[in-house]
Amino acid sequence: FFVVVEFLILMYDYQEAPEAYLCATTREQAGQALKYSKAIIKHSPAFRKRLKPQQFQILYPKRDGLMKVLANKPEKNDSLNPSIFIMDEMHAHSTLDFFNVMKSGTMFRKNPLGIITSTAGFNKDYPFYQMLQTGQKVLEGIVEDDITFYALFTLDEDDEIEDFHTWEKANPNIGHTVRLDDLISEYKKAKLTISELNNFITKNLNRYLDNLEQWIPDEVYVKCFNTAEIPKPEQRVKAF
Repeated sequence: FFVVVEFLILMYDYQEAPEAYLCATTREQAGQALKYSKAIIKHSPAFRKRLKPQQFQILYPKRDGLMKVLANKPEKNDSLNPSIFIMDEMHAHSTLDFFNVMKSGTMFRKNPLGIITSTAGFNKDYPFYQMLQTGQKVLEGIVEDDITFYALFTLDEDDEIEDFHTWEKANPNIGHTVRLDDLISEYKKAKLTISELNNFITKNLNRYLDNLEQWIPDEVYVKCFNTAEIPKPEQRVKAF
């Protein structure tokens, strides 16, 4: 979806030499993004007439425009002037360096647009968690931010994980690109191991977890307490 948004701004924002960027965390992810972008052009006669895919970029010859995918190397991207940039999986960025370079480059554009998309992550010390908290305050009316649109899709704090009817809050595409039955099956499989369960909660339900806050099922707690035994008096060690 966001690739198409980049194409449309590239062609119809009517700027000279427009620049569009897909920002990824790794080189491999960037390569996949470019592959998908080329596939969209291949299957669209309208895009094929206007956009010219090359090995490492896509050109819009009519206005000397281009679209590229970038990996997380801020030191190599200082000279860019994005008309639009999309930063995917922001939760994986340990600093705001990449984001700040792209954002500062948009200052030379009349009507720039920056889009951040991400699932939840595991590290609350990374800057995306702070972005989420700011977005929550804006949506609650505590903080004002008229130049940023926030859309948060996640469970509410008091929602139970196993209440499947609440999963649509984190997955508004249920019934369109994903089936609820498939998510439930994946959840039941993930429950077999704590690590897989935590990954499901984070990636599919967009609830933040980290190494200090792992979600452990009640039955695990109960099992631990059931196996605890109070030592007999003769087995106890005397304190000093």
